[in-house]
Amino acid sequence: MAHELDMSNGRANMMYAGATPWHGLGNHVGDEAVTAEEAIVAAGLDFEVKLLPTYAAMGGHDEETGNVSGLIPVPNNFAVTRMDTYKPLSIVGSKYTPIQNKECFSFMDAIAGPERLVRYNTAGSLHGGKKIWLLGELTNLTIEPVPGDTVVPYLALIKGHDGITPLRAFFTSTRIVCQNTANLALDQANKKSDAMVNIRHTSSAMGRVDEAQRILGLAVEKAEKYGEFMKYLAGKQVNGFDWAVLLNELFPIPELEEGKTTSRAVTIATKKHDLLTELFESGLGTDIPGVRGTAWGAYNAVTEYTTHYAKTRTGVDKADPNYDRARNENLLSSSWFGSSAKTNRKALELLGV
Repeated sequence: MAHELDMSNGRANMMYAGATPWHGLGNHVGDEAVTAEEAIVAAGLDFEVKLLPTYAAMGGHDEETGNVSGLIPVPNNFAVTRMDTYKPLSIVGSKYTPIQNKECFSFMDAIAGPERLVRYNTAGSLHGGKKIWLLGELTNLTIEPVPGDTVVPYLALIKGHDGITPLRAFFTSTRIVCQNTANLALDQANKKSDAMVNIRHTSSAMGRVDEAQRILGLAVEKAEKYGEFMKYLAGKQVNGFDWAVLLNELFPIPELEEGKTTSRAVTIATKKHDLLTELFESGLGTDIPGVRGTAWGAYNAVTEYTTHYAKTRTGVDKADPNYDRARNENLLSSSWFGSSAKTNRKALELLGV
């Protein structure tokens, strides 16, 4: 799976704060998210696009010189051209109005409110600049089920200079670092279409900030309610019996029946129980006071299993250097949309009763 990052000018047009992305590319700006002014330069997004007229070559093309002759204009068609590299990115009609990268940052800042509470965790461009993304953290929105255990909801913006992709703004918990994770975040938001803003490239595009604030404001309310539910889980104790019941609901151990169930199936299910119990007792985050032994800790154990240990088909040989990356991406995809997503939801429902 390729990252599809824009490698114009000999470098990856991307910035990131904190942990290094899986592909190891981009400009690291430190451990803390940064302002729009810092992010746009660090991500290589400080370029503009212009609509340039298009022409048809009627007189032929000289393969040796690259010159064309007999150019005639093509009416009502324009090339969206990146002005730092003079690379055409798409062909559009006369009603298309470019939304500049700088305007996207201003739009995100406006959505977050007059105090400019958004700080950028990652940003960059894909496919030679045909698509860009911004991923911001809202400094006034913190979800903390227990002190020291923070869940980050990101405010994301994805738009295209490709003539097709509109400006889309939405909340996501997926950290966008490439095309694949951008797709995951979009799919996640599409499942909650009432929490996404879609703006097409028209002359009135940047006048829709108020509508964007209203729609995403509803998403903030949902995030806050979700935070309260997580706090409820953190206050609910899960003893050994409760945990065993949860495991049997999620991953039942089949009873041996002659000709129907094999001992291998029992062994596989038992190993899942053992691994999940290990994660429940000593997995990620269990060292934070108030996590171990709670419904929140149990849910974390299940999601750690589905995102790190569940079986997945990669289509890549284990000897291939891309195997680990393909496996991690498939695990993430499954945890959002596949069988692992169903497991996560079922665990949440059982634990919330």
